[in-house]
Amino acid sequence: MTLTRMHFVVAGVALILLINAIALGGVAWNRSEPADSRLLLSERELGTRYEYWRAENSGIALRLDYRWAKPASDEYANVPLGPLTAAKMAELGFRVPQTLDDETVQRFRRQLDRDGFLVLELNGPLYREMLRNAQERLQQVTQDLASLPDNKDLQEQRQAAADNLQHEQLRSSRLIVADAATDPDSLRARYPDREQYVILPARISAWGWRSDNRWIIGGSAEVPLAASINLPHRWHGLFESLPLGKPAATSGEKRFNADVHFGKRFEPWVVQLQASQPYARAQYRCAGNVVVAVTMWSMPPALRAACVAVAG
Repeated sequence: MTLTRMHFVVAGVALILLINAIALGGVAWNRSEPADSRLLLSERELGTRYEYWRAENSGIALRLDYRWAKPASDEYANVPLGPLTAAKMAELGFRVPQTLDDETVQRFRRQLDRDGFLVLELNGPLYREMLRNAQERLQQVTQDLASLPDNKDLQEQRQAAADNLQHEQLRSSRLIVADAATDPDSLRARYPDREQYVILPARISAWGWRSDNRWIIGGSAEVPLAASINLPHRWHGLFESLPLGKPAATSGEKRFNADVHFGKRFEPWVVQLQASQPYARAQYRCAGNVVVAVTMWSMPPALRAACVAVAG
């Protein structure tokens, strides 16, 4: 039998159709009910560089923004490379040396990256702890400034603390890494609430950091699925109407809320998108300085007692 050009064309078309069918079948299975997790997120957790994309193509993709919780051990407090401790890295299957020197740390760092899973917590105890830390920092520096009201350094520290608190209240992601493991089932057993905790595949890598003439080892992780979440075309018009330019949260406005589901393959998709109302903001004068806050109750009680509202 002689193969003609038509045979090759038909075979090529059939192959394309088969590949598309497999891909669509995978998407359908991922999105079949029940979803593994369902999170109500805002622009704080769904970052976008839409101003750039709009000039380049017609697609819109969102980025899942998450943060790491403060390490339980002070040993890792000032390490910039990632908060997975040596003990956690051992749980994840990495060979962790018992003694740390140049040679053992180099061997540890040369280990290949491993696949694992992270669990992310939405607007839970970890975020509230970060918010409480920012409030306590502002309260402490405000008390110090009350004793030395003309101290320029304390004035700058107080303004920085106020800015940091406002950032935590309005802009920072409330999606925090809570834990890591080699399999999702063990994480789900520990974090069963599917509307507060999402489990995602991660790529985990080892690092070593030299500080104060001693080595510290640990690990960091990336979540590939967090890099891009496609926004369905039916919501492009709404997205077009949202304010662009500088981040909306800078002025205390929430741009949108999105209902995001995570499926059987952990892949996310947007189920619903809606614009949300901006926060009502007010200014308060505390210990001779102006603080911008969302509401009075968002301040620490001791600081609240020393503040009065400022018109305008």
